[in-house]
Amino acid sequence: MLNKAKQPNQLLELLTTKNLLRTRSTFSLVDSQNLCNFPSLSLEDLRNITMGVYQIHQAPFYVKEHLDEDGTFQLMVHKESDSLIKLKIQSRHSQSVSHTLWIQYTPEQISGWYCTCKVGARVVGCCAHIASALWYLGYERHEAKHNSGVDINTTNIDDARHRVVSVSDSESDQTMEEE
Repeated sequence: MLNKAKQPNQLLELLTTKNLLRTRSTFSLVDSQNLCNFPSLSLEDLRNITMGVYQIHQAPFYVKEHLDEDGTFQLMVHKESDSLIKLKIQSRHSQSVSHTLWIQYTPEQISGWYCTCKVGARVVGCCAHIASALWYLGYERHEAKHNSGVDINTTNIDDARHRVVSVSDSESDQTMEEE
């Protein structure tokens, strides 16, 4: 793992060498439903890529913000190599910041990723932006076909504004609603 962490991001090197970081004309817009050869990923595959679960838990929220009216992700595919995709994801922390990310893959596996965020060039683990795209394209999109719908299930996520918290003081127990 330490050896891999010291290696450069090969996808970043490819993007830099071919001047793909700034070029738009080499990519064409595609609907995520038309991305047929993207590998299907299990939650275990995602955990191995992200090196944890935090990014996987963040993924549905990022994705929900970026789905279009049809419930699909808008992305761009490289015109010469359909195994390289490019996406833009709005930062959850700043409305004025968006991150561009690239994912390289084969029908069997994810072979590389790069994001323009602070930690997007890492090769061991990945940022939440990459994890979100991988979660949607490799996991949720395939699960939705089996569950007959593209609706991202967030019904089990509580809104903290509506939680009732029991507060105990020395006199008595009171229940108060958080604001």
